[in-house]
Amino acid sequence: MNFKFAIPALAVAAAFAAPASAAIPVYAPVGTINATTYTFTADKTGKLEVYYLGGITVGYSNTLTVLVNGVERSATPVLDAAVKAPGWTSTWGSYYSFGSVTAGDTLVWKLTHYAPAAVAGTVIYSDPTLNTSFGGINNVFSADYAGGDFGVPTGSYTFVAFEDITGRQDPRSDYPGRYLYNDYDYNDFRFAFNVVPEPATWAMLIVGFGFVGFAMRRRKATLSSVAQ
Repeated sequence: MNFKFAIPALAVAAAFAAPASAAIPVYAPVGTINATTYTFTADKTGKLEVYYLGGITVGYSNTLTVLVNGVERSATPVLDAAVKAPGWTSTWGSYYSFGSVTAGDTLVWKLTHYAPAAVAGTVIYSDPTLNTSFGGINNVFSADYAGGDFGVPTGSYTFVAFEDITGRQDPRSDYPGRYLYNDYDYNDFRFAFNVVPEPATWAMLIVGFGFVGFAMRRRKATLSSVAQ
C-alpha cells in the first residue's frame, strides 16, 4: 500500500492506519473534527492511480489535483465531480492516472470547489497547514482500503475522504471552527489511490531477481566443488 504517517493532534508519535478492509472506511465519531492528520508518501516508483468513490454533498462541483513534491498535477482524464445535482461527471469507481511518481515523493491532495456560488474558488488540502483560509482545520479522513466497491479492483489502497469546508463562519455558532455546510462526517468527496510499478520497473525487478538467482546458483556450485 501507499505509506503514510497518521499524526494525532497533540501527540508526539506517528501511528499507522488500521489494516485494510473490504468495505469503504467510515469516519467516527461523526460531528467532530478529525484529530488525526496525514502525510502521504509514495511507497514505490510507478504510476499514481486513483479510483473515485463518490460523495454525498448535494450540488457541489469539485476537481481533484495532487501536489507531488509541491508541483501540482491534474489527472488523466481530469477528475471532476458534480455530486447529485446536476449529476455526476465522474462515475463512482472510475479510474484516473496522475502520472509517474518516485518512491519517497510527498503527495498533497487538493480539492477545488466550483459550485455552488457560495463556495466557488474555495481550495482545501489534505495537509491542514495549507488550509489557512479557515484556520488550518483538518478536512480529510484516511484509512487502508482493499477495493471491491463500484468495480474497483481488489488490492491495497489508501482511502481519502474530504469534508466540504467552505471557509465561511457559521453565524449560528460561536465555535470558531464551525463552518457552514459542515457535519464532519468526512464523506463528501471520496477516492482511493495506490502506486503501481510500470512495465519498465517490473522488467528491472525481474532482471534483478535473475541476477540474484544466477549468483546464488554459481555460489552453490563453487561450494560444492570445494567440498569435493
